[in-house]
Amino acid sequence: MSAKYEIDYSDVSRLEERITKIPNESEKIINKALEDQGVRMVVEEITKLIKTGERPGRHANQSKWETVDNFNLGFDVKSRGGAAKNKGSFGYLVFPDQGRGPRNPIEQRFSERGLDAAEPRVVESLARDIEKKIQEVL
Repeated sequence: MSAKYEIDYSDVSRLEERITKIPNESEKIINKALEDQGVRMVVEEITKLIKTGERPGRHANQSKWETVDNFNLGFDVKSRGGAAKNKGSFGYLVFPDQGRGPRNPIEQRFSERGLDAAEPRVVESLARDIEKKIQEVL
């Protein structure tokens, strides 16, 4: 299971006016905002959509289920661990997310839906951080 967020053209066009005011600083500000706030927002939205299983024990929506790979102007949120048999693994999340296996006949797509739900908040956060830096510079 993976949710990959990258700045796309529509996001850039919304931020373009602000970015042009501080061209040397904007990339650094965007990367920091994505790492500090964007990841948190996406993880929160995905976690809301993960259902609690019927079995006793730890469940993904009540734990730190994710690992994050940050890269330039984006990040990738993945489920932590590998095989479900491994202790502390949340690799099983791929099955309900993609509708794989006999117990998961329907794709839940919580990673994709969570990313879509968080995207407007992430872009707004980027705009605020860029605007804040512009005010500091001016």
